Amino acid sequence: MVRTREQVEEEVAGIEKGLGRPVLRISEWHTPCTDYPEITVGTASIKRKHYRRGYIYHMEGVDGYGYWATLEPIDITMLQIKGRTWMTDEPINWIGMQRIAEASRGSVLCVGLGLGMVQHALMKNPKVQRIDTVEICHDVIELMKANLPPQVNVLEGDFWEFEDKLKWYDTMILDIWVGKGSTKTWAEMMTAFARCKIATNGKASVYIWGIKDASLNPAIK
Repeated sequence: MVRTREQVEEEVAGIEKGLGRPVLRISEWHTPCTDYPEITVGTASIKRKHYRRGYIYHMEGVDGYGYWATLEPIDITMLQIKGRTWMTDEPINWIGMQRIAEASRGSVLCVGLGLGMVQHALMKNPKVQRIDTVEICHDVIELMKANLPPQVNVLEGDFWEFEDKLKWYDTMILDIWVGKGSTKTWAEMMTAFARCKIATNGKASVYIWGIKDASLNPAIK
């Protein structure tokens, strides 16, 4: 049964009351990824998914919201690798990438290419002079070539083998962890954070997407 907008609004209001924090209401949706063509290169694909009215999902504190909800149907863009979804341009991700980009400065290293959202957002920040991205998956690089601003430099390689170059960056954005968190994942995030800080004598700003901690993720409010 298709729910009316009024019914969804009533449900959202109930969630806000119980949660004690606002729900982001979405009536229409467009990101840079909306304009990407649906294509496949090797194991990597750009695909679209239609979200019905009344779809409600976690916002995890990004911009202070507990959830986001569709008041009208929208289309979401996805990056899939070997059939697994690695990134979407859902509100939590696109808004989160914009907030991280706004906090960045100088020479920026993005660890993980994904759908290129943070790269597009960084282009709007006048404090950013250079945007480099290290990505381990060759198919993702080839898939995204035509969708990135020409000013973005993409380097194929493994971040864990990139340590000798970290000292050149003022900001590093780490976004290479997919799926639910675990003690192992947290330890790996903290190891990566420490390597970046040590390489720059503590001078670089290091942000980690996927952590609900405003000191490590400026998207969290």
